[in-house]
Amino acid sequence: MDGELYKHYHTYLDSFRELLHAEADDNSLSELHKKVEEFCNKNSNDLLVNQVFADTHYTKAMIHLHLVASIFLKTGDVVSFKRQIEDASSIIWSVPCVSELIADTSDNTQSPGIRETAMKAALCASVPFHVEPVKVYMFKNLEIIVGSRKILPASWHRKKALYIFAYLVFHSHTSVSIDSLTDIFFEDVPFEKAKSTLRQCIRTIREALQPGIPIKKQSSYLKTNGSSYILTLPEGSYVDALRLEKLIHEAKAAAKEDNDALAHSLFEPALKICAEGEFLKDNPYSWVIPLREKYIDMEINALQWMAFYYFKNRDYDTVIDYAHKWLKRDAFCENCYELLMKSYLLKGNKTRAIQTYSECERIFRDELQTEPSLDMKELLRETEK
Repeated sequence: MDGELYKHYHTYLDSFRELLHAEADDNSLSELHKKVEEFCNKNSNDLLVNQVFADTHYTKAMIHLHLVASIFLKTGDVVSFKRQIEDASSIIWSVPCVSELIADTSDNTQSPGIRETAMKAALCASVPFHVEPVKVYMFKNLEIIVGSRKILPASWHRKKALYIFAYLVFHSHTSVSIDSLTDIFFEDVPFEKAKSTLRQCIRTIREALQPGIPIKKQSSYLKTNGSSYILTLPEGSYVDALRLEKLIHEAKAAAKEDNDALAHSLFEPALKICAEGEFLKDNPYSWVIPLREKYIDMEINALQWMAFYYFKNRDYDTVIDYAHKWLKRDAFCENCYELLMKSYLLKGNKTRAIQTYSECERIFRDELQTEPSLDMKELLRETEK
């Protein structure tokens, strides 16, 4: 089957999953038959049509035996199902940990038919369902886009759910316990009430990421794993804060190797991320504070490097621009005032150089109860000559 047929086929199988997670009745079985007929009428590929019929039989068997898709099948279960299903090549698509099932089936059965079923299960497992990538902009007051759909603020019925989602993003692909979430987000709330509210927040996150998802259906993004949760960000997802960390890390490595061109090309987009705003500006929880401070330090380091880079290249207007941005982040950095004074002097603007010294002197006196260094005073004297 080509890529488009596989995509269509997996969309079809997803409707089976919804049936298995719901309370199946005669109406749902009728709906299943309608879907089968509609699907087969649209496709002339014999392999695809035969496989759809096979999966239909398998789904009916699952429903009649009151099983759900989260069950784990052993070899004996496979044998039992094969006796009830008309088509022996049915794909066991509903089983999690399908690789374990395949290994178990292949190693413990002498039946060629069973082994064939396991191989077809492997084929199905190798083609993942399409899940939209997620873009998370934490420097834009937590703007989130799933595919091409922007999650509107109204979708977050609970603001705390949004903050919990941000935390899970930083721990994506790892298990986060309910206890740790209640400790962070419900510090002064009785434990049982905290757990109840947390469950409501998790439902809000699930619904925001996948509108209309049935309550009993496992989310493609946020999965429950016993007493913990795992947020999975699909391939192609983007988190601006994590992108910033990568850019700064690579830029520093390039600068260390004296590769100024590469360092510049990395620091520049990193600073564009920082310029979007404050990291998680309205998030009141303590876990954000060290991250916020870390990203400010990264921004200062990038601004410092860029300012000195342009000074070395004698672009003093750009030096002045970066130096002012630098001072907004670190108003007590004497090196920045010195660089700014020198840039004004090299532009022939003594007045602005002296004003820069005066500003440094005032801030040091008022905020630090100290005064500029002897080197700064010497630079002032040279300026006033």
